[in-house]
Formats: sequence, C-alpha cells, structure tokens
Amino acid sequence: MGLRELRIKHSYSQEKLADLANLSTRTIQRIEKEHKAGGQSINALAKVFDMSASGLKQIVQTVDGVDGEESRVGQKSFLAYFMGHKNTHIFIGVNIAFFVINMYLGGHLWFIYPLFIWGYFHTRKLYDIHKKAKMS
Repeated sequence: MGLRELRIKHSYSQEKLADLANLSTRTIQRIEKEHKAGGQSINALAKVFDMSASGLKQIVQTVDGVDGEESRVGQKSFLAYFMGHKNTHIFIGVNIAFFVINMYLGGHLWFIYPLFIWGYFHTRKLYDIHKKAKMS
C-alpha cells in the first residue's frame, strides 16, 4: 500500500490531505508519483494518519507491495533498465578497454573471457531484480 492507497482508504482527496498536513497539493502528487518524501513531509503526513514517521515512510516507499528500487525497475523494460544501470556503463567501458588492449597486443582473443563471465553474472543479477519487480 502506497500513500495514494492510504489516502483513499481514509477518504481524503489530494487537496484535503494537503490542507490537513499543511503541505501543497503538488507535494502530495509528487510523493504519490515518485514514492519519495522529505522528513518534514513524512512527519506532517504521519500526524494526519496518526502513525509513526518510520511506518509512514515505509508505506510511502512501497508501490504495489514492492519497495522503491525494485518498483522502478518493474516499470521499465529489462533492456531499458540494463542500459540505464550504472554498473552497465562500467561493464561496457572496461570491456572496450580490454578489447583495445587485446587488439594492440595481438595474439589470442582473451578479452572474451571476462566479457562473457562478467556479462553473465551482471545480466543475471539485473534480470532477477527486474523479474522479481514485474511479478509483484
């Protein structure tokens, strides 16, 4: 359950919740969309819902039963997530460097070993995260 579901459960509109928490309607919209909120917003909303700030923060960061990062993964295709992941850029850069060194030195094409081994584990890890988020 995210903030939107909690708000609807209490029969609050975004405007009503914003008024009760002394926040702007835009802040409520942003929190519901991005599933992130600052400390002051969390505290103000926690008072409205009569719950702890840590409990509300966990609710805000949850989307359809999946926590923050995994939920954002599930909203993208696997390829889009793979290409946008910071470790993918490192993976590509290091393997290009290995390729250039291998071509410069000549001989056996050794660069393919780290490419395939690292690539398999990197892709497998990202795929597992993506699959878990899609299933939830």
